Amino acid sequence: MKAWILAAEAFTVYGLVLWSHSLRHRFGLAFFYALLGSLTAIMSWITDAGVAVQLGDVTFLVGSTVFYTSLLLGVFVVYVFDGPRATRVAILTVVGVSALVPLISLVLHMQTHLSSTKPLAYVPIPSLRINLASVATTLADLLFLAVCWEYLHGRLRSVPLMAKAFLTLLGVMWLDVILFNSGAFLGESSYVSIMSGTLVSRLIISCFAAPILWAYLGWQNSIAGVYMPHRPVFAILQELSELRVELQTAQEEIQRRKEAEISLARSEKRYRQLIVNASEPIAVIQNDLYLLHNARLLELTGLSDDDLQRASFSDFVHPGDRDRVMTLAYAAIKHAGKPQSVEFRALTATGHPMTVQANLVGIDWDGHGAFLMFLHDVTERRQTERRLMAEATLDELTGVLNRRGFTERFEAAADRLARDGKSYCVLYLDVDNFKPFNDEHGHATGDAVLKAVAGAVTTHVREEDLIGRMGGDEFTVLLSGADGREAGIVASRILESVRASCLGVEDKPLSVTVSIGHAQYDPEHPVSAFELLDQADQALLEAKRLGGDQVRPQ
Repeated sequence: MKAWILAAEAFTVYGLVLWSHSLRHRFGLAFFYALLGSLTAIMSWITDAGVAVQLGDVTFLVGSTVFYTSLLLGVFVVYVFDGPRATRVAILTVVGVSALVPLISLVLHMQTHLSSTKPLAYVPIPSLRINLASVATTLADLLFLAVCWEYLHGRLRSVPLMAKAFLTLLGVMWLDVILFNSGAFLGESSYVSIMSGTLVSRLIISCFAAPILWAYLGWQNSIAGVYMPHRPVFAILQELSELRVELQTAQEEIQRRKEAEISLARSEKRYRQLIVNASEPIAVIQNDLYLLHNARLLELTGLSDDDLQRASFSDFVHPGDRDRVMTLAYAAIKHAGKPQSVEFRALTATGHPMTVQANLVGIDWDGHGAFLMFLHDVTERRQTERRLMAEATLDELTGVLNRRGFTERFEAAADRLARDGKSYCVLYLDVDNFKPFNDEHGHATGDAVLKAVAGAVTTHVREEDLIGRMGGDEFTVLLSGADGREAGIVASRILESVRASCLGVEDKPLSVTVSIGHAQYDPEHPVSAFELLDQADQALLEAKRLGGDQVRPQ
């Protein structure tokens, strides 16, 4: 009867452990670990109490026979299917609970002794030697289990699974007998009898438990997605050593971060000194605000330190250029380290306009994007360039465009109007009989006449129109968006203005007239800009042939 009760108890506990492990795909291994911890506590308690079953000449210790074997089965299957990392948790659970339960028992007995209450009959008094031997043996058993299985599973692949399970389980069982009994009973008179009896009992237990283990291994291995991988021998030792390695790595990482923070603080200090002492205006901008600047930037913007703390960088940029500059600034932040260059109009604190050349570089500032900005005041340089350009494209005598300036702008404007599908007109005019007039009255008077003609033309055209002196006494005009009728009206007004303005040159009653030809660009019958200019020139020649002082259309 005792044998049947012991067997039923063992099969129930073995089945409970393996069943809880099979639920890992649905609930994880939390319930499995909890069951291992509970069985470990029960095993320690029963072992200290010395609960045993005598069957003939063999003594079965219930703690080892039922509960410790179930722990071995549990660690075995979790290592086979879930790997060293999960096994590490299982081993630490078993070892930790094995060490804590005797301590709890001791504390309970001390409490009853100090309080002078009745001793606890069902709480065994732990033996320090037995418990130390138990904890050390448990750790060695579980490590040996992993190494033994890996050797059999990896090197002896032709051996049937049933044989591998039996040999691994029996090896662990006998190792446990040798280590535990040597640690707990070596030197006592009963050492040899305990050792021999326990070896026989463990052989019998292995014969019963191995088929259960084999059946579970085969069942789990048949499930899709579940397999028994081969791992290097001592993989479990490598996983256990990860605790120490991870701790050491964490300590090294903390030290590296401390050193990096110190180095960063030093670099930032040097960085600030470089910016503050630079001879050109420099600032760090983040979210449109000035985070760092130097004295030269204050000089450029006309702001004080306090004003700059509240100012926005975009306020410094002329509204007409603001969108373009801020778009480029965001691009610099996005592509950190890639310089961006932009020229824009800027406004100082007093409203004084200037032209600024800015170089922007995206940087990281306190973990967020910002840009480092170098500024150069190029106002005088651009004014000089514009003056030289004007001198190169303007007629020095009349102030209108010279031949080169008119040709360049005329071609560009005509192409733009043609692309937009708009019409325009060209006037071609020159002074009637200018050469005899110039020879008779002198070059000074001739120059005055040319100025008067240019002034008369300028009076009757718009700002967006173009006026050019093509050479000598010839002038051309581009009337943007005008048709033939409007061109004729403008030409007639110019004709009348020239007559009136030239009557009193140098206080002499001189009569000066001009001839004007004009041509219209028709978007439905497009021609090139210079073909249109040639048509106006032909109309001018027709006006002169008819006696001059008149306007002729194309």
